[in-house]
Amino acid sequence: MARIKKDGTEAKQTGPKVKYTPEELRAEVDKFLTDCEKKNIPPLLPQMLLYLGISRSTMERWRKELPNAKEYAEVFEYAQLNREGYLLAVMVSDNKRAQGCLNALKQSENGGYVDRPVDTGESKVTINLVGVGGASAAK
Repeated sequence: MARIKKDGTEAKQTGPKVKYTPEELRAEVDKFLTDCEKKNIPPLLPQMLLYLGISRSTMERWRKELPNAKEYAEVFEYAQLNREGYLLAVMVSDNKRAQGCLNALKQSENGGYVDRPVDTGESKVTINLVGVGGASAAK
């Protein structure tokens, strides 16, 4: 939809060109997810981007640079949660595919799962003083 200036002329679009509004994007993502479900294929990010006809860099621009970037980011997060949910469902229902799903879930675009504790740099030391001070010190 074109923006109109106060003087009645059409305003030029600023920022990256956008193929979809957030509402249209959500509808297209829903169509993609429904199509994947019907075909029983995983709703992976590369296939979704091909379906939408956009590149990964375009997706990143939309979620960061547009005035309504938050709305686009929410749609892409919705798609990520659907991918994550699909992979988790397969992982817990099919032991033969569990490791492959876990590997996919470790990718940041699918949730960024970690299967071991992350080293935060903190260390904990417990000092137990037994027999120091009090009556035991006088002996």
